[in-house]
Amino acid sequence: MGDPMDEASGVPSAASAPVVAPRAEPVALRALGDEVHFHFDSKLFGVPGIWFAKTADLRQAAMYIPMGDFTACVPMPTLMTNFNVRPGSNDHRMLRLIEDGLEYVKRITPGERIPREVLDGTASWSVEDKHHGLARAKLVLRLARLTGQSARLPPNLTDLPSFGASDDAGVLVTELLEKLPAEVTAGRDRIEFTRSAEALVHETSYIEALRDKMTFLQKIHDFVGGARSRFETDRDLSDEIVMMHMLMRRPRSDCRVLFVEIDKVLDDVGGCLRNWFTVVERVRATRNALHKVSVDWAELDEKWKRPPFQAEQLAPLLRETYRFLALRYSGGAVWSKR
Repeated sequence: MGDPMDEASGVPSAASAPVVAPRAEPVALRALGDEVHFHFDSKLFGVPGIWFAKTADLRQAAMYIPMGDFTACVPMPTLMTNFNVRPGSNDHRMLRLIEDGLEYVKRITPGERIPREVLDGTASWSVEDKHHGLARAKLVLRLARLTGQSARLPPNLTDLPSFGASDDAGVLVTELLEKLPAEVTAGRDRIEFTRSAEALVHETSYIEALRDKMTFLQKIHDFVGGARSRFETDRDLSDEIVMMHMLMRRPRSDCRVLFVEIDKVLDDVGGCLRNWFTVVERVRATRNALHKVSVDWAELDEKWKRPPFQAEQLAPLLRETYRFLALRYSGGAVWSKR
């Protein structure tokens, strides 16, 4: 099963990867009740145009207040102290939830819906039909391998998304579930396995969507590498391009390891079906970690989809990319002679 991050250089082994732990329910959420929007009590949070986002150094959440020609940035600890936001109050709960929410979106404004990742663990974004089909096709392949029924798979199976979306795949899932070995089904209801299988397809469709999405890291890496020959006479920019190549190893490696680790979990399809509630936490934690990278890179990704050809336009994009990488993957130091 293809991996967009597969590269020999600079990639740690799966065994050395950090474990993505399931995220605990936020304290603020336990007292939230049925509220699903960021609703505040204080008039401060009703000021037109305010929003919340991470600070420029990405270290903490902050409130941004437009003030004519400039925008004030108030970090969350300062906001809570200076405006006397009492612990346990509704506004305090909302600010805590905003801190959680900014792990999944880049910007939040009062009145917006709380991200579903914070509310109930499900995803606040959708996948394409092809990703759902691919997830079901992979489930069929894993079930066929587990039950020794690989001969029942269609010959020359190359278009997995289309096969997974077909009625034949749905029928095959049902039939293969009937042939699960006794050590998997012992003491469990068959209907429960059917529900777990469908839920597994739904949850892993997000992994397949992100596997598709994260190919942008390789594309940016290739664009950056190809640009070096065009700036050989600009020593500073040429050096920064070399450093960009080095810095890009980490996000590409981190994402590759996440895919490798979750694929290892999913390949044990019998264990997934028996221990569904544990597995879904792992799948969602992986989904969230990958999605966070995707959201963080979204603006640069859009710019690199149609990189400018003229050197005078390409150079600023390269420098912007370098600053982005240095801030996130080099401890925040931006090595430049400028």
